[in-house]
Amino acid sequence: MRLEYDYQIVPVSPSNPTSIDIRLFNIGNADIGYDLFLQAPAGWSAGFDDLASDPGATSGSTGLIGLDAQKTIGMTFTPPQVMTGAGAERIVQLTAISQTEIQDSWVFEIPIKVEEVRTIDIDLETNLGVLRPDSSFSMMFSVEHKGNIDLNLSPSFELPTGWAVTSGLETLNLDWASTENILIGIEGDGTGRSGEVKFHLDADGDRNTWVGEFDVEVLPEPSLQFVSLVLEDGSSYANPLGPGSHPAGEPLVFTWLASNAADVEWMPEVSIALEQGLFGECQDVDPIGENDVSPLVCTVLIPATMAPLSEPSFSITLSGNGVELNEQVGLYVASVLEASWVQERTVPFVTGTESMLEVTLTNTGNTLFSHQLKVDASKHWSVSIDGNDIANLEPGQSMTVRLLVEASRPGTGTIDLSLNEAVSVSTSSVVLEVESEGEPTATSGGSLPVTLFGPIVLILLAGLLAALIIRRKQSGGPPRHAGMPTQSIVPVAQAAAPTSLAQAGPMCWSCRQTIVGPMQGCPGCGARYHRSDNPACQSSELETCVNCSAAASTFVLA
Repeated sequence: MRLEYDYQIVPVSPSNPTSIDIRLFNIGNADIGYDLFLQAPAGWSAGFDDLASDPGATSGSTGLIGLDAQKTIGMTFTPPQVMTGAGAERIVQLTAISQTEIQDSWVFEIPIKVEEVRTIDIDLETNLGVLRPDSSFSMMFSVEHKGNIDLNLSPSFELPTGWAVTSGLETLNLDWASTENILIGIEGDGTGRSGEVKFHLDADGDRNTWVGEFDVEVLPEPSLQFVSLVLEDGSSYANPLGPGSHPAGEPLVFTWLASNAADVEWMPEVSIALEQGLFGECQDVDPIGENDVSPLVCTVLIPATMAPLSEPSFSITLSGNGVELNEQVGLYVASVLEASWVQERTVPFVTGTESMLEVTLTNTGNTLFSHQLKVDASKHWSVSIDGNDIANLEPGQSMTVRLLVEASRPGTGTIDLSLNEAVSVSTSSVVLEVESEGEPTATSGGSLPVTLFGPIVLILLAGLLAALIIRRKQSGGPPRHAGMPTQSIVPVAQAAAPTSLAQAGPMCWSCRQTIVGPMQGCPGCGARYHRSDNPACQSSELETCVNCSAAASTFVLA
């Protein structure tokens, strides 16, 4: 007999059964049958497909084979459960025994060789769920090598628009019959879309691919555009810096337009974060649909006492539907020179009586000012400053200005109180309304009412006549004859010496006494002092100005 099959070495799978057909030829001199037996290598199994009643039996009969005829016999080789390395060679032994009185036997060796297998299974272990367009996440893949040869795998991705791989694309060295995990980092740029995802593992021209999907939610795409800054006086500016600086003590109204470019409604909540010292609030924003706009209005107040030229800031946050938008605004505090005056007395004065009137002066700006006080009164009123006439005030600081006031006529009047040479100070002066009650008094340069002229003339004439009669009686002389010339002696009234109100002089900042006569003063703040030759004052010993600390060597004579 002769055995034939189609291979020199039969290739077999290391993981699945391999079937082949062999051909037995009867090259004897008569019809004959054979009993066949298979012996598989260790760990393997081998069986005939249809020689016995049970497929896979290791023995069976061919039946009668005619002279010079052949019989095709199917057999299957089953690998062991443990993976066999590629290229391993084994021998399957086939024994044939003739069905004759005198038995002959033949032993054939069928060589088998394990094929190279590169099968890989890729499974995603991570549950992605619904993603945000700007998500950053990792994908864990389990890679099982079901082949029988070591592989060097190069990973790669195909991703929808807006997504990128950030890590995990290093080459994977995978031994045969092993399993490894690979972690891939993915990041969205905010425009990530839904779509098909492919993960490839390539080795020597072979590609294994996992296919999945990204499910991405649609988020709003907001933006803010600045519209205007409106100041209290109604002036409007097209940039947040306004005129170059921001006035303190008045509301600053900022307006933006919020828009949304996505096909989903955006319902943001507005919050404002202010640096210490600032005050402010923002109005709510209406829901914004695709390509719609809604105004965002915020009002910010810089306190009048905040340091000038400082640079505070505030930020606005709009958040909703998983999207947040921030806007930072820097401020530049303008210098404010401003004063306020409060008249403390409202009761009428008594005519002819000098009384005190107090006025509270406050620096309501944010910058120090130092000016001399100046006072003037309307007709029939006299006024002077009692004590210090220098207003040297820090922001928020107040002082009491004491005025000595006297009226020579009953009725109303005005007193003008101001900061000298303070053109840049807002509200640098005040007009005080005053009132006096009582009888009028004569003053230098004044005039009496016309209604008093008659009674005064009568009193003077009566007094003159009485003086003449008394003088004649005392002389005892005879009466003069008619026709003789007589000389009347009329007493000449002596003009009354004019009187004037004493004006109080300035106060010396060294001894706190009134200065009469020559003096010296500080050119920086206007404080006045006795001259150094005044023995009653120690101003000559000063090194600096008591009020502003300027050097005494800078004092000027006045």
